[in-house]
Formats: sequence, C-alpha cells, structure tokens
Amino acid sequence: MSTRHTHATNATAHPGAILLTAQGKRRTKAEKVADDNHAALEKAAAEKAAQEHVIAIAKLVMQLCEEQNAMATAPVSNLLILPSLIMN
Repeated sequence: MSTRHTHATNATAHPGAILLTAQGKRRTKAEKVADDNHAALEKAAAEKAAQEHVIAIAKLVMQLCEEQNAMATAPVSNLLILPSLIMN
C-alpha cells in the first residue's frame, strides 16, 4: 500500500476553515437593538400611511354621498330637461 503524501498547500490548512468563512458574522446586542428599532419605525410609518389612505377614501365617499343626497333633494326646476325628451 502506498503512503499518503499531503500536498504542500494543505499541510497547514484547517479542514473546517471553509465552513467558518461561509458563516455570516453575528450581530452585537447594540446592532440588533438598532435593527429592531429601525424595523419598528418602518412598520409604524407604513401603518400610518395606510391609515391616511383609509381616511382619504372615507372623505371621498362622504363627499360623494353628500352630492348624491343634494341631487336627490334638488327641486325639479333646477334639473336640465332636454328638448328631445319633451317632444317624444
């Protein structure tokens, strides 16, 4: 049986070094707190924007309802009567 010969570049290499370099760096407590605060601020801003959109839509719906009620209660003399409808 032949003896094993280690390649010169592997003589001092560590087998697990590849796995260690593939792992991401861990965050410190301060970094995690900063990231969590940033995420919370983004979430709050998104919720505020969504709430503002809901309020804007509600205002438009209220305005439309008021216009429809005004049209329904308007006197007949204020309505435009087309001559083609009168002739038929």
